Amino acid sequence: MSKKHYPISPSATTRILNCPGSIDLSKDSVQIESSYAREGTMAHDVAEAALSGSDLPDEATEEMIESANQWKNTVEWIEKDHLIIDRWLERTLESCRNKDFGGTPDYHSVSPDTIIIGDYKYGKGIKVSAKNNSQLMSYLCLARESHKRADKFIAFILQPRLNHFDMVEFTSEQLDEFESRLFLSATKKELLVGDHCKWCPATTKCPKLWREVVDLFGDESDDWTPPSLAKQLEMLPRLKELVERIPKEAVERFKQGQSIDGFKLVHRMGRRSFTADENTIMEKLESLNVPKERYTKTTLLSPAQMEKQGLGDIIKEFIETPQKGFTVASCDDPREEVKGEPNG
Repeated sequence: MSKKHYPISPSATTRILNCPGSIDLSKDSVQIESSYAREGTMAHDVAEAALSGSDLPDEATEEMIESANQWKNTVEWIEKDHLIIDRWLERTLESCRNKDFGGTPDYHSVSPDTIIIGDYKYGKGIKVSAKNNSQLMSYLCLARESHKRADKFIAFILQPRLNHFDMVEFTSEQLDEFESRLFLSATKKELLVGDHCKWCPATTKCPKLWREVVDLFGDESDDWTPPSLAKQLEMLPRLKELVERIPKEAVERFKQGQSIDGFKLVHRMGRRSFTADENTIMEKLESLNVPKERYTKTTLLSPAQMEKQGLGDIIKEFIETPQKGFTVASCDDPREEVKGEPNG
């Protein structure tokens, strides 16, 4: 069963606080599900099953099961210090104060004076801090509407594939201030570009973002000056996301029965693959006396593949991460700055 989509959802609060106008602009936008999102959905199903004691999905991989067990152990470790009255998994919360505000936390429990929210992140992208995390604060604000006795508000994040855990306690005053800012922001219509654009479903129809495109590539006026290189680099992630989203959104609209003048939906061709099993093909080639070296090869697994096999400690003395030229990163990137006159 698909979850209800709320215009003011906890996962979108960072975007909403930075770009209030994205609420209205995102209405009726196409929701594009990536392969990573599908993997994440399955991983969450596995984690929920592990914690509830139900049967694991047939599609669960070993890594998903291992991560889910880590999630289960983390939740149980946290719960042992609290007198848990109720616990819910993937339970949708909707605000009584604003029907547009709602969402579904991965884990939600209450004790007589405490609300606990847990967020399970299966991806391997970046480590996410629980401190001042607007998604976690949103869930806590929603949860306290039905548990008014609470005066302790705890939230945690587990990212098992990054070996990352973070937990924080919020005060009632912090949640009051956050909720006021969120609801005030939701009344505004201003559109603002920034890092939050990466997760916006309305990029293809955002006039503010398209204005940046015009500014970057110019217009017909004689006195037009292109943005500085610094500004172009700052704009690049948003523009890249925009360019990548355009064909994805077009596909989704065709699948929904819509039409686009001058274009049609076609099959994207994949790599050629065999229709017979490996033994059948090899028997055929052997029967024709084809030398084995013409159709088979033996290669060493990559360092990453060996690490997945649990061989990382054995081979670490043979591994290096070479530098391959240069790239440009923002000043808050953890990598060391290259100074002087770079060679290579």
